[in-house]
Amino acid sequence: MVSPSPEEMELSRRLSLFFHREHLAAFPKVQEHNIRLTYWKMLASSPRTLADSLEKLIARLAGISGAEDERWELEAIAAQAAEIAIGTRSAGFLDALDGAMCELCKAGLPEKAVVFSEHRTTLEFLNALLSERGYGGKIVCCHGGSTGKKALASFARGEAQILLATDGGATGRDLSHCALVINYDLPWNVQKIEQRISRCHRYGQKNDVHVINFIDPTNRADRRLYDSLNKKLKKFDDVFGASETVLGQVK
Repeated sequence: MVSPSPEEMELSRRLSLFFHREHLAAFPKVQEHNIRLTYWKMLASSPRTLADSLEKLIARLAGISGAEDERWELEAIAAQAAEIAIGTRSAGFLDALDGAMCELCKAGLPEKAVVFSEHRTTLEFLNALLSERGYGGKIVCCHGGSTGKKALASFARGEAQILLATDGGATGRDLSHCALVINYDLPWNVQKIEQRISRCHRYGQKNDVHVINFIDPTNRADRRLYDSLNKKLKKFDDVFGASETVLGQVK
């Protein structure tokens, strides 16, 4: 499990204070709770993803009379989020990926990884981060469409080491030539996690599939998500089989 830096903790505190305001013009009252959780999930994924989404929210508030204070506070929060170049999750991800690649090499397995995120902004951020780490030219991104098909083909041929994908981008694809799945952030639905893993752990896979998940125990959405997934896995253990393995290794 990853623990946030002081800068990330301050960002989280400021976001929490904003959410505890009364009568927010930013969110419809009936959907306020779910929207808050969505923003907490964005923060857990990457500060840059949060900043990008807040910028869109700020633009919507520009046309609402009486929302100036909210807009100013969100602008400050977005700027603070944008200043965090590398969070503890992304730093931990780089270390975990490097370590996993070394283990794959020692075992004589293909040094390949599929990295899942729910957010395209996060994947774009990871693409830049990995390129700086030395993986430049070895990364492909898959969000669906014809570009996604080309990326998957390149990954299958071994021209790329790392596939960055959304859930929709890799739907129904056979990735049994890869034995490492990294869930940079987790979806609410446990079946989606199983679907991510089953892209690699399927007929034709000759090796054990290793799964690494990232969780921030201090993040409200992450904590609630992990507890919820654990309960679901216990409840449906007879259906899923050895379902405790779905959560894999938690960082």
